[in-house]
Amino acid sequence: MKKTPDHFYSSNWYRTVSLAVFLTAASVSLAGPVWGEFIPPDPLDKLWEQHMLDGKASSVGIFVEGSNISISERSGARLLTDTQRGGWIETLHSEPYGINIAMRGEGFWRNGGWNVMGGVLSKVTDGPSVVQLYAKIVRHQHPYFPFNKDPSTDTGYEFFLLHRKKEISGAMIVRAWRFPPEDVASEESGHGGRIDHIRAFFAYDPSIQTATVKITGLTRPFEEQVDLSSVIQSGQQELPASGEGTK
Repeated sequence: MKKTPDHFYSSNWYRTVSLAVFLTAASVSLAGPVWGEFIPPDPLDKLWEQHMLDGKASSVGIFVEGSNISISERSGARLLTDTQRGGWIETLHSEPYGINIAMRGEGFWRNGGWNVMGGVLSKVTDGPSVVQLYAKIVRHQHPYFPFNKDPSTDTGYEFFLLHRKKEISGAMIVRAWRFPPEDVASEESGHGGRIDHIRAFFAYDPSIQTATVKITGLTRPFEEQVDLSSVIQSGQQELPASGEGTK
């Protein structure tokens, strides 16, 4: 059994399962994002989507190594308010509903790999409906020579607008937005790396049942309004044929 790395949480419960068995048993999944060459391994996207749609109010750490998946879970710290967070998404994985998935093993030194992490950025309730905005960081760490303190990484971002019904499990992806590394306005960190300043903001107008999502730190401004009235009024909870929105 593989030991969960130190950067994951101390486990309330822990299990290792066959990756093939896990993916066969997974009932809810979507195709991974099509980002040209910037595509994380498919199992990571499937794991993320399952935990996001399940929406458990805990933080989950998952480490994929070979054919094994190590999972640790704990009750996260309190969920920050929108004002306290100020749009930042880097710490969402450690809060309630947080998800942090890692895979290593690329390259000669086997230290390259992927992280997909994030969680609920904001949520509102409207009668029996719950609307959530999930934010997801997709980070590819390139293989590097040991002792290199600042290995090269590429980072993209995904955002998911979800609709849930109280007391009903599962969720519907109303819209998804995906931004590959070339859409991110990063700057040099001074140590050969890059620093991103992505921030996301969510607002909801109950009078017209419309959500507004604004994302800054991109190479061009992004803001979109989404009419949720038909979803909320119909109480629809089935997963649509395609969970991808437009960017």
